[in-house]
Amino acid sequence: GHEQESAVPSEAATATAEGERFQGREQEQEQQQQQQQHQLVAHASRVSLFACQYCSNLIWGGGHLVCTACNFRCHTKCRDDALQHTTCCPPGCSVAAVAIGKAASEPPPEIAEELAAAPVAASGTPLVTEVTVVEDSNVETTTTGAEAALAAHITPSTKFSCEIKAVLGTGQHHFSPLPLNAVPSFCVVCRESAAWTGVCCDVCCCVVHDKCVPLVPFLCHKTLPRHDGEHCWMEGNLHLLAKYQESRCTVCQQWCGSLTALVDFRCAWCLRVVHTSCMQRAPSNCDRGLLRSMYVDPGLIERDESSEGGTRWVARAAPNPPSAADGPLIAIVNNRSGCLQGREVFTALCRILSPFQVFDIDDGGPDAALDFMRNNPNFRLLVCGGDGTYGWVMDTVSRRAMKGPCMATLPIGTGNDLSRVLGWGAGYRGGNLYKFLRHVNYASPAPLDRWSMTSEGGDTGALRCGTFQNYFSVGVDAAIALAVHNKRQQNPEAFDSRIGNMFTYFLCGAGAFFTRYDDLSGCVSVTVDGTPLDLSHVQCVVLMNLPSYGAGTNAWGTAHDSHARFTDASSSDGALEVVGLNGVTHLAALQCHVVNGMRLAQGRSVRITLISPAACAACQYDGEPFLQRGGAITIDWKEK
Repeated sequence: GHEQESAVPSEAATATAEGERFQGREQEQEQQQQQQQHQLVAHASRVSLFACQYCSNLIWGGGHLVCTACNFRCHTKCRDDALQHTTCCPPGCSVAAVAIGKAASEPPPEIAEELAAAPVAASGTPLVTEVTVVEDSNVETTTTGAEAALAAHITPSTKFSCEIKAVLGTGQHHFSPLPLNAVPSFCVVCRESAAWTGVCCDVCCCVVHDKCVPLVPFLCHKTLPRHDGEHCWMEGNLHLLAKYQESRCTVCQQWCGSLTALVDFRCAWCLRVVHTSCMQRAPSNCDRGLLRSMYVDPGLIERDESSEGGTRWVARAAPNPPSAADGPLIAIVNNRSGCLQGREVFTALCRILSPFQVFDIDDGGPDAALDFMRNNPNFRLLVCGGDGTYGWVMDTVSRRAMKGPCMATLPIGTGNDLSRVLGWGAGYRGGNLYKFLRHVNYASPAPLDRWSMTSEGGDTGALRCGTFQNYFSVGVDAAIALAVHNKRQQNPEAFDSRIGNMFTYFLCGAGAFFTRYDDLSGCVSVTVDGTPLDLSHVQCVVLMNLPSYGAGTNAWGTAHDSHARFTDASSSDGALEVVGLNGVTHLAALQCHVVNGMRLAQGRSVRITLISPAACAACQYDGEPFLQRGGAITIDWKEK
């Protein structure tokens, strides 16, 4: 009996144990709250040029407080509010708390073992002890410590998009140097100015000093294939996303941000901003903002085991698939189009949407983007490039026998005739991309005819097949396009601006003005729906599918410009408009919108035959020039 009584603990002993555990939990919570609170002390300096990091107003004189742990600065009058609404996050701390109760996220379980295999910083970023950096002069130098960690993230521009894709799923940041003329930014680690030595994450806009890279206290949430439905608040530097996000506080509707201090917060997902003092009243759930329908649910993204090494990603089928007009948006960017704005656009889309949804056309072509959404037929495509890039994507969609998707275009090419007709503008010049995506979100679909081109060589018998949706031409304008194409092939770095590209076209056109060209009637015959055309006094024939040719000119004109037997040009009427130009002078006058072309015919089938097997003629379709030697070219309607 005594043994049984000793084996059973008494009620008093149980209550005592529970009380001790409760007190232990209270002490742990108090210690955690004390660790999260700022250790504010008075600043001894009499002269100060700092700004309060709570109210963003300038601090005049030495009457302010500084946190000894994280270098947080505020007015003496702001002390109580700052302790209530902000949290101390010392350099190297694993708690990236931007507000009371907000802790940093841990990497997902599937990559936790991979990150644990190497020494990591608090952010989960591997600490590189030694790395070889290749400079522009192709001379290898060796660095260590923080410089090595920085060099592991900053990549050459030629591998920019590939390096961003390499960090997907790891939670690592991808840093690039801030421009020397950038608006003042502040380091999220030491809270000091990051001018001259600052780097910025190309995905989440986290700004740090190069020496502070190993101490970044939080992960890059948008590189992880998950979203728990809560806001991902980022502190300060709101001006970096001024063109992509809201500018007023979501709580009080007042302006947010400051150029003098690290203040206020922005959500990396919904792009909403909020004052530091309004953080407690901000909604806890993140609905991803006005572009919520454009996001691919991060919970559906997983590694594509069918790809080589599992380096690519694929989206699983959505349980409630949306309609084709409301599906998620996949962006395809051509870094070499027009004035080389591809890198800027690629970075902006990664920050607005998700890096999982943005693809570089040089990294796997359009197939990489279409493979990512192969389990979800209802989605939308944004093609960032010129008319040639748009045609490349449409050819890939047609080859894969896909019924959709709806496609919009961000014009960063040179001519951009298709985007002019569809209403997307003559060219993107670095405007508000967030506003542009809102227009895409509410756009309505429109049909577009596409035409197949088959070229049979003369003596060689070479076969060339292609598809176009803008225009096909043979003659003097194609000769000018071929000359520009050869110059671009020889020196592609020189074609880095839209105005510069237009000037090159002007120089080649001026050279053609002093070159004698014969009429096409002596070497080429054109038949439209079985009816031959009279090409006397014609040095160029243009087959137009769009009412825009040569960067915005309407060579066909309108109904009152010519005979009533012709109708206005349309991109979906199933017919080509055949226009003739009588020389370089006529082409120049057309570019100046002084005259229109000569209307020759309208039809669904066109055959261009070179009369002599030894004859050659310059041709182009959608800006892709080539030299036709003998043989014939057949053009027929392909699809809508």
